[in-house]
Amino acid sequence: MQNDLIENIVINDLSSNANANYKLDVNLNNLTSDTITVNGSASGVITISDLNYLGSLTLEDVGKHPIKVLNTNSNSVTLALSDAVKDSSFILGDIRRDEQDTVAMITNFNTVYYNRYRLGNIVGKLSVSSDSKDSITIDAVDQWSNTSTATSVLGDTLQ
Repeated sequence: MQNDLIENIVINDLSSNANANYKLDVNLNNLTSDTITVNGSASGVITISDLNYLGSLTLEDVGKHPIKVLNTNSNSVTLALSDAVKDSSFILGDIRRDEQDTVAMITNFNTVYYNRYRLGNIVGKLSVSSDSKDSITIDAVDQWSNTSTATSVLGDTLQ
């Protein structure tokens, strides 16, 4: 199903074993994914073995996001993640934080204050939603680099 499009795949009856791997597209901009709709009977395990991420997450998106994947009336089919997917972290977006040194009220004449920026990533881990076995959950966290880059001096503060 990985084709850079979010699609609903409609199946009349589904019997799937854990060895059957499914590859899905996930749109991070609106938190949707390819879906599988089973109109008739369904049984077994749908194992997601790979995800193709479209778009990216921002700093405002940090947190847990459930994404519905499976539409069925059957309780006999569940979602699972392959070991490679559930044991990995995925970079889901690039982030930047602008910072300014705080100018002290009392300071030496040779102290220089800077504007800085720090780069980071939104990193996500995946799980099958615990409350319903028809969705995956992206747990997105921000990870910042340990170094910042000075971009300019705040000016001649004391001169």
